[in-house]
Amino acid sequence: MLSKLLADEIDARHIDLSVYSKNLGLIMSKDEEMDTGIIDLEALRMKISAELKAENGAVIIDGHYAHEVAAPNETLVVFVLRKAPWALAEVLHGRGYREAKVWENVEAEIMGVSTAEALETHKPRKVCEIDTTTATAEQSLQKMLRRLQGNAMCDGPVDWLSHPRTMELIKRSVPYSEMP
Repeated sequence: MLSKLLADEIDARHIDLSVYSKNLGLIMSKDEEMDTGIIDLEALRMKISAELKAENGAVIIDGHYAHEVAAPNETLVVFVLRKAPWALAEVLHGRGYREAKVWENVEAEIMGVSTAEALETHKPRKVCEIDTTTATAEQSLQKMLRRLQGNAMCDGPVDWLSHPRTMELIKRSVPYSEMP
């Protein structure tokens, strides 16, 4: 978990939003098809804002919706970890994720959904994409640390949509009869 490594390295508090939300009873319902909890985002925003105001040091908020719960004025950098869609599919299949969940995540990665959402609420200079596809955790951590020190070491913009392997992946995942 890269965010935990970063928190340890800079002596910051680490908040895993999934665990945090579960512990505080902020899961409203469950999406059975995607095998995931539906979080009360407004309640989570209020809790995180209170946590950030009460904290004296740095806080690393970990989760694919972290950019939605930390206010821009409370955020130094939004790191968006990217992974090539074909590599992401392998990882998620290896974790035993359901096919629908794998492809929802792969499609979101292809389209850069997390980056686009982060840019909706945070200034572009605060959003930093890190391509983790072939990097070790240590290499990615070093990029993050350099960015926090003011040295722009971001990999973005990351574009999987125009990559030839992305089309191969899409063709394998969608039966030919369903393609436009």
